[in-house]
Amino acid sequence: MHMFMKLYGRLLTKDRLRGCGYMEDSTCSLCNTEEETIDHLFFKCPYSSRVWTTMLQWQGIQRQTMTWANENEWAGKYYKGRSTTTELYKLILAGTLYYIWQERNDRIFKGEQRSEVILSKAIMQDVHWRGTSK
Repeated sequence: MHMFMKLYGRLLTKDRLRGCGYMEDSTCSLCNTEEETIDHLFFKCPYSSRVWTTMLQWQGIQRQTMTWANENEWAGKYYKGRSTTTELYKLILAGTLYYIWQERNDRIFKGEQRSEVILSKAIMQDVHWRGTSK
């Protein structure tokens, strides 16, 4: 997960692509209302926020989604060490980030989209499969 956190800040979101002159439209492909920044795409976007809420509830966590910095701080406070609960949280965090990024790319490059419910179920299935394979 540490490697993904390093890559996280380097993802070419639409705001970064626009800043480099590669793109004019920086609207989020998931909600089509706000600018696609890293924090918006993964945490503040209504679509992503609903996916995160489902994933948090699946883990028995009852709280709102936060920004990337706050999520990292919260995880560092509550999920330390190598316990099963910590490993599960990290797996769900990484999986959710991956699936949201994949959904964004599918919408841009393939014109395909999945509902939050379908995406959440796919994440759960993947996490379950990876968890049982260890």
